[in-house]
Amino acid sequence: MLIIRVLYNNNLQIVQNKDHVVILTEMVHDARIVQLGDRPPLSEDLGLWSGDSRGHWEGDTLVVITKNFNGLTQSFDGYGTSENKILTERLTRIGPQTIDY
Repeated sequence: MLIIRVLYNNNLQIVQNKDHVVILTEMVHDARIVQLGDRPPLSEDLGLWSGDSRGHWEGDTLVVITKNFNGLTQSFDGYGTSENKILTERLTRIGPQTIDY
């Protein structure tokens, strides 16, 4: 378990088991569940607020690719929509309580 502290209420807690990573955000009490491995993605017809996150490891870096957003959230600093968005994140632990994102 790793807790990340940054600016106002922007704290994250990351928990992992062999099949999933959970990224818990304090600001809105949101938990993103990232499935690891080769499980099939959700149908493209099913859109979720936080999308459908799938992860894999590239060495020490967790790569998370999220698709299937429902189009109701904004993107790019309040402009645009999340419809058809693909979000790729890379998280690398560089210290006991530090992640390069």
